Amino acid sequence: MNDLLSKTFTPGKGSNYYVDLKLESMDNLELGDMAATDPNSNLAIFFEEVGGIKDEMEQVQQLLSKLQGAHEESKTIHKAQAMKTLRERMDHDVDEVLKKAKSMKA
Repeated sequence: MNDLLSKTFTPGKGSNYYVDLKLESMDNLELGDMAATDPNSNLAIFFEEVGGIKDEMEQVQQLLSKLQGAHEESKTIHKAQAMKTLRERMDHDVDEVLKKAKSMKA
């Protein structure tokens, strides 16, 4: 009976093997899916996304400046047809800004 219990307490192949498997499973649990991938590649993907968002923000800022210019122009327009075309152009710009803002948010 002592022989059966002594194998579990002595540092042999059986006890170390169990400890090694337990450590490997803990490492895999902590890393999750990132264990197989390179951390630098994940950062590269992140920075690509950030670059795309920065480009979209620049486009939104350009549309904002166009809208501000159209607003100033609307203060001086007196003809109905000119005001109608200006309003259509402004509505189109606002729609573009909303679409870009929603895509950046997602």
